[in-house]
Amino acid sequence: MVHGLTGTPFELRWLGEELNKQGYTVYGPRLAGHGTCPEDLTRVTWREWYADVLAAYELLGRQCDKIFVIGLSMGGVLTLLLGSQEKVDGLVVLSAPHEIKHPLFRFLPLLSLFIKIHNKGYDVELEERFARQVRKVQEERGEALTGHPSYKGWVIPAIRQFLPMLSVMRENLKQVTAPILFIHSKKDQTVPFENMQLNYDAVSSPDKSMLVLEESCHTVAEDIEYPVVFDAVKAFIAQRV
Repeated sequence: MVHGLTGTPFELRWLGEELNKQGYTVYGPRLAGHGTCPEDLTRVTWREWYADVLAAYELLGRQCDKIFVIGLSMGGVLTLLLGSQEKVDGLVVLSAPHEIKHPLFRFLPLLSLFIKIHNKGYDVELEERFARQVRKVQEERGEALTGHPSYKGWVIPAIRQFLPMLSVMRENLKQVTAPILFIHSKKDQTVPFENMQLNYDAVSSPDKSMLVLEESCHTVAEDIEYPVVFDAVKAFIAQRV
């Protein structure tokens, strides 16, 4: 289970625990530069993130007969990249980009010399609603009300690493042939909804499907429709083991 850029394995922990209850072995690596301080993320390359995912794949391969890979956002990009290079039994891709366009991206090499961390610029009301949602579920689960752990700003050098990785993913999508489930919300404010269709159309998997969410924001495994996500993922895996 692969988390997103600036995030932590917590983003997928509830889903992982739900799958573990079904008897599955679950592993969620912490990607290089994450879960510590934003400055650490300024010093890593995308190949280190891929190496973390590949190491997790190889670890599970020594213990498990079948491997399903689940990734959120940038973790979805890494999931698709792994699926294009290694034998897997299924892929679940949550809120993953296909391409990200921004007029300032061409200036990133220059900007990164002066700006290391930049405000994410999310809608404040949506962010507060998501925070309340996470704390509500934590309270229901008897967990500490820690909220959603992540870096609060975009780390500009990390985005410079992310963009070429995204390009490599696009170049290799035709090599993805494993069963695959895409999940994305129409209200995703980080990765526009139309990215799901672009990724869906690009893969070669004969067994592929999409689940459209109506109310969630980007982090769909924690947001208001998370039970729908959990049920879909459990059904997808159960039908293919």
